[in-house]
Amino acid sequence: MRTVARHDVDVPNAEETVGLLAARAHEVREDLEEIPLGPGFAMSRSLAEFGNRCASDPSAARADTWYALVRAMQSSAALFQAASSPSGNVEFRFGDETIRRQATGPTTDWTCSASPATRTTSSSIPGYGPCGSIGGAKRT
Repeated sequence: MRTVARHDVDVPNAEETVGLLAARAHEVREDLEEIPLGPGFAMSRSLAEFGNRCASDPSAARADTWYALVRAMQSSAALFQAASSPSGNVEFRFGDETIRRQATGPTTDWTCSASPATRTTSSSIPGYGPCGSIGGAKRT
């Protein structure tokens, strides 16, 4: 078996980020229900939580890590479902809840542009921005 070296991970920072994301988990559900670009925001936050949980649980042995992965998959599916339906309502699962919201059809979100100089950061969570910084990577 071949082993690939992993980048340095700031586990305390990742754990702090998980705590902040978990404390604001209600916002993910609100984003899914109320904001046109909400499924994208929810997917980004859910992936951030999963990635940061993996920093301290790299084998994903804990249930919380698996639940974070499930929410990331569900929010990704919600994004696809909302964007692929031009009108009407869509229904999907998030966690153990069923959410019903208006379809958005295709949308454009320029907050995660390719140029770091044009990115916006609207979050007060360290290591997390709208582009979904994950994994507790050390910042230099």
